[in-house]
Amino acid sequence: MVFNKNLMKEISLIILYGILSHMVSSQSLTPEVMATSGDYYKQSNSSISFTLGESSTETHSAGGYILTQGFQQPFGVTVRGVDVHVFLEGPFGTFQMNTELNTKNLIPVNQPYNDPPWNYDGNESADPIPNPDVVDWVLIELRDADSAGSAKPSTRIARQAAFLLKNGSVVGVDGSSILQFNHVLKHKLFVAVWHRNHLGIISADPVPREGGIHLIDFSTSLTTVYHGADGYKEVSPGLDVFAMAGGDANADGIIDNVDKTLWNADAGTQGYKATDFDLDAQVNNQAKNKTWVYNGPYSSQVIVPSGCGTPFVDDRNGQSYNTVEIGSQCWMAENLNIGALVIAGTAQSNNGLIERYCYNNSISNCDIYGGLYQWDEAMAYSTMEGTQGICPDGWHLPKNSEFIELLAFLGSEAGSMLKEAGTEHWIAPNIATNESGFTALGAGFVQNPGNFFSLKARAGFWSSSEPFPSGVFAYYIYLVNYNPSVYNYNNSKTLAYSVRCLKD
Repeated sequence: MVFNKNLMKEISLIILYGILSHMVSSQSLTPEVMATSGDYYKQSNSSISFTLGESSTETHSAGGYILTQGFQQPFGVTVRGVDVHVFLEGPFGTFQMNTELNTKNLIPVNQPYNDPPWNYDGNESADPIPNPDVVDWVLIELRDADSAGSAKPSTRIARQAAFLLKNGSVVGVDGSSILQFNHVLKHKLFVAVWHRNHLGIISADPVPREGGIHLIDFSTSLTTVYHGADGYKEVSPGLDVFAMAGGDANADGIIDNVDKTLWNADAGTQGYKATDFDLDAQVNNQAKNKTWVYNGPYSSQVIVPSGCGTPFVDDRNGQSYNTVEIGSQCWMAENLNIGALVIAGTAQSNNGLIERYCYNNSISNCDIYGGLYQWDEAMAYSTMEGTQGICPDGWHLPKNSEFIELLAFLGSEAGSMLKEAGTEHWIAPNIATNESGFTALGAGFVQNPGNFFSLKARAGFWSSSEPFPSGVFAYYIYLVNYNPSVYNYNNSKTLAYSVRCLKD
């Protein structure tokens, strides 16, 4: 049998049109065109979505119902419940782990993985710690790939900080529930586990799904972990119990003399410390001799980002910027903020100086939201696509095709995944999760002469691409508070938007 994709598409559309015709009766349909990476529409009893598959899609709407004509990606498995079981070598006894940090009230109420190398900005917290069996915080990461070897950082689809119980169960911040996610797999699910002083691990095989729950028990075998012999170990000989290797004080994925040096500096002290390898709240020989002494050959086999995810300083003005790896791209995770203040109403000019607008002509707004730049200023008066523009050395103003790559990687709710969550820098309702770590803020924009618009309601980011050479328009993307999508249009170069630089 020959599969005819166009015929199947026509049949699918006829069926969808039939469904909508039944819902909206004889109401007229108004065509609209959206240039996005996909979208999702939901009513109380119905929803229709599309994903990136064609360069443009046609949307028909009537009342509250919307039908989008465009190539539909095949349905994948949705990851919801994830049940993880794992042990840490340091606190493990014969059958379970100690809870000394919990007993002594030393476990922080907020998740501890904000700093490098994890750079996780989740807001998980619990005050008080909800279960006396909690050992410590762990960070669970989901990757969507065809194999463990190809499960690179760019395949990450979600992370969540969670509690590890003494019996090895990983639970949510309520102290008892399995972890909940909501992500559609394109390939297969691999689960990684991170701890602040034990070597990170990732599943060797795709995690199976049973009864709607993905279940992985790392404690049963060395082979459950990718390259387990190089960074995982048996902790109860004869009982076939395996655990994450302890002794990685600086969390660089290698157990070596650097970790011993850090241990030496803390020896004899107490507290919630990375050098407390057995998690008993004391930095002593017992912990070192149990873990570090025997784990010298070990290293984490989880593939980690290279050179991205840590802050850097722009030497031109001393401004520090966080960075984030999304897909195969390394982005600044903050808006560019450089240049002399120009009062809105005065055009930025090619005078050898970088110039910026600040919303409402207030420097304090630039300190929060970054500068706002007309396209020519952002390009440093070049017209070359992919130019450095006003970005720091080693970075450039992204091409529109690079924005499209970003949106395609994130999928139909890219806007939600790019925006900072909450209402500190966005007005309600802010449909946002910031799962990508891009942390877009509602910086607004400037339209001369001197008009400011949409602070905390809209964010726009210039590309270095033009629809027509030497024209008056340039491509940009913009996000709005109330929509989980991203809009990719072109607009007048005289408008002033934010700049996000992409690493070369």
